[in-house]
Amino acid sequence: MNSKGDLSVIGKSICMRLLIHIIGDIHQPLHTASLFSKEFPTGDMGGNLFKITYPSKKTLNELHVFWDAAANNYSASIEVPLNDKEYDKLQSIATYVTSQWPREKLQDELKQKSFEEWARESSKHAYEVSYDLLNLHNNDTITTEYEQKARLLIDHQIALGGYRLADALTEMLGGKSTTFTEQKIDGIDN
Repeated sequence: MNSKGDLSVIGKSICMRLLIHIIGDIHQPLHTASLFSKEFPTGDMGGNLFKITYPSKKTLNELHVFWDAAANNYSASIEVPLNDKEYDKLQSIATYVTSQWPREKLQDELKQKSFEEWARESSKHAYEVSYDLLNLHNNDTITTEYEQKARLLIDHQIALGGYRLADALTEMLGGKSTTFTEQKIDGIDN
């Protein structure tokens, strides 16, 4: 170890963070698609240029932001850095999502193991749900029906991405399956 810390540990930490980020992002449909049309001849940058009106929260005024915010269902309720109260909220969301989408319900999708397959799958969701089979137009108001479809898909994608991340980490760690709450990390009981 040197004065800057153990470089192999730092490198592994960075790789782990990137893996978590990439697997999470690939399951957000608008991270894998861009709408090309007369209005967006060079693409809408995954919904970043696609303006919407969302009456429940005026700051969600771009399609991409609406999807990144989990259709205003979860993200605004979690404050970081996590404390015990925020961790409990996050755990409650995870419990709800996995109860709606248990692993057994997603067995066919979990057989797909490559990032390329995951991106294709997510891109299909972007077309079918995020862009509503091209029935959603720039500057449209988000309807309750659209919001419900979005939230259903978002919960599905959160669960699927979480299971895939767990599988990738289990494989990377040599098949050892443990939960973080059962481990001691840096000598601290979780």
